[in-house]
Amino acid sequence: MKTVFTKLKDPNLEDIDEIQIKNLIDIIQFTEKVSTKLHAQKSETALFDKLSDEFRTLEGYTLAILKLSADGTKIKVAKISTPTKRLKSVEKIIGTKITKVVGDLNSMGIIHEVVKKKSTVCIPLIDALNDALSKRLSIPIVKVLGYKDRSAILTPIYRKKKVYGIIGIVAPHLSDYFVPTVRNLAVHVSTVLEMIEDNSKASIIEEELRKSEAKYRSLIEDAGSGVAVTDMRGRFTYVNKALCKMIGHSEEEMIGKNFYEFLHPDDKKELVKKFLGAWRHPRRRYDLEYRVMHKDGHPVYMHSSPTLYILNRRIAGFQVIVNDISDRKKIEEELKESEEIYRNTSIFLDNIVSNMSDWLFVIDEDYIIRFINETARNIYGNIVGEKCYKVVRNLKKPCHYIGIPCEIQQILENGKDYFEDTRMADRVGRISHARARPTKTSDGKKAVISVVRDVTDEKKTEEALIRIEQEKTRTKMKDQFISIASHELRTPLISIKGYVDYILAGKLGPISARMKLSLDAVRRNTNRLINLTEDLLDIRRIESGKIQLNMKQMDLRDVLNHCLIEIRPFIAEKNQVFNTRIPNKELKVRGDFYRLNQVLMNLLHNATKFTPKKGKISLLVKERKRYFQIEVSDTGMGIKKDDMKKIFLPFAEIKKETFVKGTGLGLSVSKGLIEGHGGKIWAESPGEKKGSVFISTIPKFNSSR
Repeated sequence: MKTVFTKLKDPNLEDIDEIQIKNLIDIIQFTEKVSTKLHAQKSETALFDKLSDEFRTLEGYTLAILKLSADGTKIKVAKISTPTKRLKSVEKIIGTKITKVVGDLNSMGIIHEVVKKKSTVCIPLIDALNDALSKRLSIPIVKVLGYKDRSAILTPIYRKKKVYGIIGIVAPHLSDYFVPTVRNLAVHVSTVLEMIEDNSKASIIEEELRKSEAKYRSLIEDAGSGVAVTDMRGRFTYVNKALCKMIGHSEEEMIGKNFYEFLHPDDKKELVKKFLGAWRHPRRRYDLEYRVMHKDGHPVYMHSSPTLYILNRRIAGFQVIVNDISDRKKIEEELKESEEIYRNTSIFLDNIVSNMSDWLFVIDEDYIIRFINETARNIYGNIVGEKCYKVVRNLKKPCHYIGIPCEIQQILENGKDYFEDTRMADRVGRISHARARPTKTSDGKKAVISVVRDVTDEKKTEEALIRIEQEKTRTKMKDQFISIASHELRTPLISIKGYVDYILAGKLGPISARMKLSLDAVRRNTNRLINLTEDLLDIRRIESGKIQLNMKQMDLRDVLNHCLIEIRPFIAEKNQVFNTRIPNKELKVRGDFYRLNQVLMNLLHNATKFTPKKGKISLLVKERKRYFQIEVSDTGMGIKKDDMKKIFLPFAEIKKETFVKGTGLGLSVSKGLIEGHGGKIWAESPGEKKGSVFISTIPKFNSSR
């Protein structure tokens, strides 16, 4: 944006007296305070009314807002902070309401220049009125208002990157030194105009955003990089711990606040424009560097790549991964200040950058790598003297010779800094961002100094977010299928079992021995399928947190004795030795009798299944300070070390002997039920074919709880 200063009083800073300095400080503080209040406005009318109301409280200053017509050929007053009584006197002179006066922009001079050239002007008020109205009207208007010898600063305001109108400040002491303050106010007004949207639509999107963000919160909460999500207005809806630590603010201090409020004042305008650019061009990558003000007052340099957050096929806001690059920026500034020293000695430069975490290269006009720091050497090896296009892209000729854009060549030709980060995959598989600027080598050759930052971890974090979302979707579909299939199988199986039991009971007449054997097989396999569906349903209930436990005070010995009666026929069938050791006193616990029985029977059944004939099985109960420990051990096939971590997972792929049958769900269900009682379960085994012991704990009953 071009700024035109018409020379008034105070051409030299030394000529400003104390009163004028105080006025300058007052207007700066006033506009900063007003700017912070603008972001709460919900509409253009409310915004302009707020500005007018605030300026009415500032003695000696008048605010005027001019608005362009849709075709950009006309301009009129949208709002003015002049007191009502004086305003009526002005309207009496011009013969109509001030807001109904429409001017032809093409017939104007100064105002036309402000709009068309996007300029800022500081001129006497009488000149501005002559340009907008006529000398015949402007002189009596100035007289009625008592604005003789007053000045006006006019600067454009924007909406959708186009001039939307003009904001003007009138005061008796304005000079060129007030222009930056007025332009800063115009930037705030333009930003708020960009962000005004339909509140009801935003509320719906924000609600969906809150629901969606819960899916990946746990993954990124403790990430090393800062992570933030905003709505379309730029207000934070989520920040992780790392970002809070970077800038010293708590989550409560940031949620609901606009990111604009945390930016360094000098970076606000440019960064907002780039965020709006990311919204308008969702496929374009924006790698942004800017400053955020730490809570203690010092600036923190940040890097982020904002991407649009899409919800229900609509843009819901932005999500960004943020990194603190203060150290890197410090090094860059030091390098910039020490270029003259570097031309005389590369040793000095090496001392500065040897410990920086980013990679640093110096490449001359012949594309030869003249210098690299220690960090880059650890990645690439000693590549000093090699051609950059060979190292980075494995080419035989410079990139631009074969049609590949080359930032090095562009910088060497135009001599300008390369501020847009370049994203590339290097030959060792890392992803990096590069920034470069022109320099000269010690022998006078043109060269480029480039600082490259490794963003591999940032990229992996982005990919991890996508993979986790995909995995969650697959898991949800699997759980739904298991739940539906289990319910659909259970009903016919129970019906089949009922009919088989009815026939075996002789209710339909006598049956032959051969038929009884067949029906017994049907009943056994039906029972196995019913147990499988019950296990599947239990797994689903446990994973979803919906398992129901009928917790009551009981004597744990009742469960143990019931299981002993049930398991003895299976042990006797294989002629196994069964030892038990249970304390001869009441073992008070609070639990679900049926579920504890289910867990213990599963462990005992497994012991008999995995132990050969004449093997040994033991049930041992130990009393600890706060819980009872139940140990089921056997001399069976044991557990491999590699399988130890998988045995409690559903459908775990563990090699078994061919004579062992089972669903592979029992231990997973048992683990969920024991943990539901507040206990733990684990397994121990010296190795394959060396037996195993399964240990579970149940908390003692505490009447004081």
